[in-house]
Amino acid sequence: MRSRPPTAPGPEHFAAGASLPAPPNPYAAAAGRGTLAPGAAQPRPWAWSLLTHALVRTGALALLACAAPVAWLHLPGSLETALRWLPSLLPAGQQFEALGVQGTLRHGGHIASLRWSGPGLRLQAQDVQMDWDLATLLQGRVVLSQLRAAQLALDSVPQPPAPDRGAAPPEHLALPLAVDAQAHLGQLLWNGQPLAQELQARYQYEEPLHRLELIQVQVAQGRYHASATLQAQAPWALTAQAEGSVSTTTPARQPLELQARARVGVNLLLHD
Repeated sequence: MRSRPPTAPGPEHFAAGASLPAPPNPYAAAAGRGTLAPGAAQPRPWAWSLLTHALVRTGALALLACAAPVAWLHLPGSLETALRWLPSLLPAGQQFEALGVQGTLRHGGHIASLRWSGPGLRLQAQDVQMDWDLATLLQGRVVLSQLRAAQLALDSVPQPPAPDRGAAPPEHLALPLAVDAQAHLGQLLWNGQPLAQELQARYQYEEPLHRLELIQVQVAQGRYHASATLQAQAPWALTAQAEGSVSTTTPARQPLELQARARVGVNLLLHD
């Protein structure tokens, strides 16, 4: 018995295959993930533009708010403005006045006349020059490169005796920042009488010590130099030394120079 040769598939075979569902296309599915479904809200270009402009303007205003105070520190007259605010910050019973102020709060300046008064004391300084750099505050330091006055007058003001309240001594004498200040004074008056002249000094504070150096001072016919250190913590150990020379004449009118030196060390806080 003869076998039939295989017959080629007819058109009905292809028609039946065409009716089957097509397999999913992974590439088409991945490409369609970023598209919005029909009927979803479309992003509006003008909304993105408004948001971008709002962010830019907010950043610009924040930058301007930070830069404006820094720029004001450099403006001429900023020192005078700051000194006008100072009286409102002083405790009750104290007064302050500065006249002829020139300079900036950033670097200091010149004051023609400065007056301060408080309980028991009145101070007046003439021809004051102050030079500093506020940028050192960012390093945790106060640097006063020059504090110069042609004349400083101190006057005692009688006060009624204050009641003894038995106040306890402070726990420490520490400062929040390191300090380096240099001063020069042409003449010092006390209650209208000349006390000293040509005074030069330097004060430094670096935890835990206060340091004061009296580079030179002239009192009457003598010239003196002194230095001292004080601990900021109890018992407040103080070390001081001084030396000086006095020029005079003998009864025979011969020039004579006397010299002296002294040194002391003591604890200022004594425990019972």
